[in-house]
Amino acid sequence: MYGKFLKGFLIALSLSIFIAPSLYSQKVLEEIIARVNADIILKSEYEAEQKSLREELAQNLQGQQLEQAVQQRSKDILRDLIDNSLLVQQAKEMGLNADLEVVKQEERMRQQHNQQNPNSQITSIDDLEKAISQQMNLDEFKQRIRTQYLRTQVLQREVYGRVQQNLTTEDLRNYY
Repeated sequence: MYGKFLKGFLIALSLSIFIAPSLYSQKVLEEIIARVNADIILKSEYEAEQKSLREELAQNLQGQQLEQAVQQRSKDILRDLIDNSLLVQQAKEMGLNADLEVVKQEERMRQQHNQQNPNSQITSIDDLEKAISQQMNLDEFKQRIRTQYLRTQVLQREVYGRVQQNLTTEDLRNYY
């Protein structure tokens, strides 16, 4: 009786010694820093925005001024990510879609490139996407266009449109 129990106990103990550490040593791939309804904001998204902010500010600032500006504006990054998420959710509820806008924006970029660089023409959207993917992640690029478009559409329809509807002709005359 003790033999079977001891044998089972030793097997369980040896399994726990070899298997348990691997369970505890799993690495976290992505850290969630905020939940916005059904969506999440990842730490990697926050860090990408922070890096983008630093690069943008570095064009005009250096040294201590750069660090102060980055520190000051970094406080707004999470709020902006949450705002964008909420606006994109609202756009989905309104039935808005930005896929056509992505194609239009890519075509505008292709035409602008061809006007500025007549010697190196981009003949198709596929060629443009190849050129973009050499500079940055193509999916992230398209997602930025979608987010910006949906954000603008929601603000125009839900905020700016309502403000303009509430203004009377007399209000406009008094202002101007």
